[in-house]
This record gives sequence, structure tokens and C-alpha cells, in this order.
Amino acid sequence: MIEIKHRVSGAVICEVEGDTLEGADLSGTNLRKANLQGASLRSANLTGVNLVGCSLRNADLRGANLRLVNLRNADLTGANLTSADLRLASYNERTVWPDGFDPKEAGAVLVTEPPPDRRPWWRFWA
Repeated sequence: MIEIKHRVSGAVICEVEGDTLEGADLSGTNLRKANLQGASLRSANLTGVNLVGCSLRNADLRGANLRLVNLRNADLTGANLTSADLRLASYNERTVWPDGFDPKEAGAVLVTEPPPDRRPWWRFWA
């Protein structure tokens, strides 16, 4: 059994049967702010997973299915994304990619945050 923990609080977010995450099916799982630093997720199915604020530093994501994954504010410094499928994965300007990696070329989509509404607070009820 593998426990995936929150990167700040250390609370268990998800438990996975088995002794490895390689080839695991985590599709649709909410792993927001998970600590997957150095994890081997080779050929894993992560379709539609919420990885907002997740640490994937030095993770092995070779051949992983990352389609429709939310990578906003995620840190992928040093991650191996060789042959990973990132089509329609979303990211923002705070997502950190491995050196030399081009997310647009891999099919990921940049999501821009709307500017904050600058109306005074009392105008919201007018």
C-alpha cells in the first residue's frame, strides 16, 4: 500500500494498492498539493487528475498519460516527461517545468487568470 501525502500538512490524500505507482491508474483523483517528489509514475494513467500545487520535482513521468491534468502552480523541476501525453493538460504562469521543456509543443494549454475585479466592494451589490 502506497500513501500519497499532502506536501504541507503530511495528511494522507490517497492510498494506492501495490508497492509501486508505475502503471497505476489514478485517473480522476484529486491530488491537490500532493508530494510526489521523486515518485516513479512511469506509464501511469493520470487522466483528469487535479495536480494543482503538486510537487513533482524529479518525478519519473516517462510514458505517463497526463491528458486533461490540472498542473496550475505545480513544480515539475527535473521531472522526466519523455513520451508523456500532456494533450489538453492545463497550466499557468506559476507552473515550473523542467529546463528546456516546451509545454505548448507537448499539447498543454496555458490558462490565464482573470484580473481581479477592481470595483469597490460596495458596488458588487448595486
